[in-house]
Amino acid sequence: MVINIQLHTVLQSQAPAGSLGRLVLELPDGSRLAELLAALALPLPKDALLLVLNGRMAGEEDMLEVGDRVNIMAALAGRKSTRMK
Repeated sequence: MVINIQLHTVLQSQAPAGSLGRLVLELPDGSRLAELLAALALPLPKDALLLVLNGRMAGEEDMLEVGDRVNIMAALAGRKSTRMK
């Protein structure tokens, strides 16, 4: 099955040059987001990623279907403010 993927933020550098972070991946029927992440071999741990499947937050165990749109971005952690209160 064909899955459309959009990489965001720092992950865009993992996509081929000129692709603007857009990828198309062929996966076996019945695949989950976990298999998609394994196939992409992104440089961040899975718990540092935000997954959006067809416009909704998703988890690694969510099933994929033909034509799904997956957006993947790095989860950004805030830093402690140095402003005086």
